[in-house]
Amino acid sequence: MSGSLSGGYFPVYPHHDDLPDPEIRTFITNFYRVSDRADRNELWISYFTKDAQVIMGSDGGKGEE
Repeated sequence: MSGSLSGGYFPVYPHHDDLPDPEIRTFITNFYRVSDRADRNELWISYFTKDAQVIMGSDGGKGEE
């Protein structure tokens, strides 16, 4: 689940402190903020490691494909 705060995106966690590391929370928030916009595909792809395997529906890719 997510919400909007001042036009921005932020995830809602089931328990406030489920992810103790604030850097992980920031990464998740930023990842979803850019992944929801088609005009930011290059930035979205940069969140993956070169050997990452991504599958979305019937499409897939590896690294920065």
